[in-house]
Amino acid sequence: ALRQAESSILMKMYLMTEREVIAALKDAVARGVSVRVMLEEDPYGYGDNEAVFADLQAAGVQVKWANPAFRLTHEKSIVVDGRMALIMTLNQTHSAFTRNREFGVITSDPADVAEIVAVFEADWERRAPVLSNPRLVWSPDNSRERILALLDGATESLDLEQLAMQDEEVEDHLIAAAERGVRVRVLTSPGIEANEPGLERLREGGVEVRYLKKPFVHAKVIVADGRRALVGSINISTASLDFNRELSILLDDPEALDTLEITFEQDWAAAEETLATPTPRPTVVPGEVIPWEDAAQYYGQTVTVEGTIVQTKNTGKVIFLNFSPHWRTDLKVVIFPEDAAEFPAPPEEMFLHRRIRVTGKIKEYKGAPEIIVRDPGQIEIVE
Repeated sequence: ALRQAESSILMKMYLMTEREVIAALKDAVARGVSVRVMLEEDPYGYGDNEAVFADLQAAGVQVKWANPAFRLTHEKSIVVDGRMALIMTLNQTHSAFTRNREFGVITSDPADVAEIVAVFEADWERRAPVLSNPRLVWSPDNSRERILALLDGATESLDLEQLAMQDEEVEDHLIAAAERGVRVRVLTSPGIEANEPGLERLREGGVEVRYLKKPFVHAKVIVADGRRALVGSINISTASLDFNRELSILLDDPEALDTLEITFEQDWAAAEETLATPTPRPTVVPGEVIPWEDAAQYYGQTVTVEGTIVQTKNTGKVIFLNFSPHWRTDLKVVIFPEDAAEFPAPPEEMFLHRRIRVTGKIKEYKGAPEIIVRDPGQIEIVE
């Protein structure tokens, strides 16, 4: 698609390292195509986009960091010549093309393309978009309600091939579907500890769960009754639904649905029902305070952790309180600006170098544990 562009390319991408894609964007500029790229400035846990940003900019590509109004811009979309759009589960990386289970949708529907372009322009200009297309599902604007409606409308089957299962409300609706007689199957990859509390809840609620070792499931797909499907960047996680910029598309095209279902059935047949070596998870005792270093053992549980905040950062869209300089892998406290306003002083100043106890649910985000604080009462300074 990039090599066929004649007048314009718009790309919004979470992570881009694939050399052929970068070269295709440069070649497009060289032949007179207008190329604009929006990149996530801090692709959490996966390095950074700074080198490719500079490389593209030097080649004449118009590059901009993604809108800081969102915790992350995780959307993966490309629009070519204002006539065709790609909506994808995949980043532009070598592993996405060679080792992962990924999906992409090409649409030439004028209404689809027009809204994707409109949201690109709105995010480029840092303003709110106007959304009206019933096929396009956007986070954080309407994804939760539309995904829940898709789940609630199923009468026969729900097949999910998903990287993440980390949102209690979605889990509740999947369990409710199973209870009303819908066959619900969830397919994911093993080794993602933060998924286990949610997957265990699903199993207990009558949902079938399997783990696919290869390829790695980076997909974000839901198929309902074999007649409707959702494909795109939206993970089943609270952060993806409520805080990130994401894009998926609702499909009812029989050919596309056949491809999704055939792939799902092949992967389901190759998958296993249980982890080869399940990891036992400790249960916190009521009133117990755990050291912050142990937080990753308690995914999905509400706990009180204690430790000293050694580092803080206010990015403008989120405040991080770090118990360790190794923030990409260790526990952090997350406070959003609308909640930070409830504190008597800026949290990044108030808690720096202080020993605190913080109470909340341990969640995983991009491979690291975190506690989201929505109320000042969740944090206590102990010394």
